[in-house]
Amino acid sequence: MRAPRRLVFLVASMVALMLTGGVAIAQQNVEVVGLLWRHNDGLNPIQFSPDGTKILTSSGDETIRIWDYATERQLMVLTGHERTIYFSHYSPDGSRIVSGARDGTVRVWNAETGDEELVLTTLNERDRPETPSAADFSPDGSRIAVAYFDNIVRIWDVETGELAMALEGHGGLVTRVAYSPDGSRIVTTSYDNTGRLWDAETGEEVAVLQHESIVDVAGFALGGRLVATGSADTTVRLWNTETGEPFSTFVGHTEEVRAIAFAENVPIMLTGSNDLSARLWDMTTGETIAVLREGSEVTMANISADGSLIITAAENGEMRLWDGEGNLLANLLGHIHRISSILFSPDGTRLVTASRDSHVLYWDLTPFL
Repeated sequence: MRAPRRLVFLVASMVALMLTGGVAIAQQNVEVVGLLWRHNDGLNPIQFSPDGTKILTSSGDETIRIWDYATERQLMVLTGHERTIYFSHYSPDGSRIVSGARDGTVRVWNAETGDEELVLTTLNERDRPETPSAADFSPDGSRIAVAYFDNIVRIWDVETGELAMALEGHGGLVTRVAYSPDGSRIVTTSYDNTGRLWDAETGEEVAVLQHESIVDVAGFALGGRLVATGSADTTVRLWNTETGEPFSTFVGHTEEVRAIAFAENVPIMLTGSNDLSARLWDMTTGETIAVLREGSEVTMANISADGSLIITAAENGEMRLWDGEGNLLANLLGHIHRISSILFSPDGTRLVTASRDSHVLYWDLTPFL
């Protein structure tokens, strides 16, 4: 028999306090107002549906789950994968879901019915399914770019399930793949010390975004005009999305950059690093606005659309809430393992977090607005 979910959260909070020495240095409490907890293993990054009414989760327990955001009710469980699931994403219009797993399959699901529409596989030289590592839908939802462990990104037609093209050039594991907002470019990151820009229509390589060490994070900024890459060489670099020409280099971190996020409405960039800090940058000048100190490696970070609130997550599972000038507002204690997602709700009044402890928590941000 399961314990009541609020009791589960209370126990988790007590454990978190013990792990931090029993001291909560939050300047104001952040109330937990929701909890999703049906998975039996750690959670991957989660996602809101495009209309903001549902939350999509997936896990090492081989299931994908869809939840009603408002009621916290589980709506659907998608089963079919036979090994650990690595990712799951909504299509831009919310009609489909793509997922990829260690079983070597990429599956496309009908988001309304839960029916499996496609199973995409590609065989390696040993005639075994190649394992996918990351994926992204094109903005119009007609194609899916999937990165595989063989260092190749394959573009699949969603309607037919046919392979449209393959992007070859990386010499190491491809860790991320993303379409630009207008769908004209694809950016990839890799262990080969490069990011790469590709023409999404032809598959031609537009530019090699060179770093001096592993590139593991990337993101489009300013409506897609610029693309940022973060590296273990400690730098973040901005590039022209159309040409791949370097735009600027941000220097300040002293260890690997693990996270990049952007405010939607202002030219501000947020980065997180293994150097126990996050940094807030002015993208117009390249100057550091604030340094946000953590007690462990910063593995995730996010910033509200207007840049007024910042959330950072550390390797040890601790989260901190900051204002837009880098002042600490609160410590969020509840998760007891590494954080896999930190999302602002569509209306900006809540923070939604997921963790390897298999829980999703809702946090009330209204006192800080």
